[in-house]
Amino acid sequence: MLGPTSSPPTLMQSTSLTLDELDDRINKFCIARGWGKAHTPRNLLFALIGEMGELSEIFQWRGEVAPGLPDFSEHDRIHTGEEMSDVLIYLMEMARCCGIDLAAATINKVSKNAKKYPPIEGLVDTTALYLVDPRALTFGTLAEETRKFSMARNWSTELTPRNLLLALVAEVGELSEIFQWRGEVEPGLPDFTEHDKVHVGEEMADVLLYLVQLARVCGINLSEAVQDKMLKNAIKYPAMK
Repeated sequence: MLGPTSSPPTLMQSTSLTLDELDDRINKFCIARGWGKAHTPRNLLFALIGEMGELSEIFQWRGEVAPGLPDFSEHDRIHTGEEMSDVLIYLMEMARCCGIDLAAATINKVSKNAKKYPPIEGLVDTTALYLVDPRALTFGTLAEETRKFSMARNWSTELTPRNLLLALVAEVGELSEIFQWRGEVEPGLPDFTEHDKVHVGEEMADVLLYLVQLARVCGINLSEAVQDKMLKNAIKYPAMK
């Protein structure tokens, strides 16, 4: 615990945080607290589901919510960013535990979606996410590229906070279906076929894509929010000595 003269943990804030950088920070955070044994794929999936429930609770009695959350207090906006961050942290940790390259899986899924959902005639798709090096993929780039992808398909009017939240819940459900009858699953998914591993990566990518879009539509800077939440977590859960 922090003493009277202790300094709070510090974390380099980055407005261009990459998925790889966040993954590394989360991994080191967990190692420093000896959480590795508890972080199995299904345990982390249950944690992800729990955080999705907490995020959903914020929106459950409000009716439709305008983009940017203009009717939210500053406290509620911060709370929303914190719960989004918790979802992101558990998603990233689960992907690492399962041996899934989430950045690469996300880029691949957007590429598949571009073929499945071509742009509306007369609109130009300027999305260039398929050209991004997965190791250099930032949350800012992901937010901007998903915005351009949606604009080219005229989806923007449908992308309201509660619509996106329900889509996010649905994708977490699809990810859960992969694990529901398997019993305990070993880290790295050694008993999964290559096809099943790809499927896991695609469903994780869908969760990330909807989470990023939800944050953007709500006016939440996900990169800043998750770094702030990790600072708070470092105080709440001190590293082992």
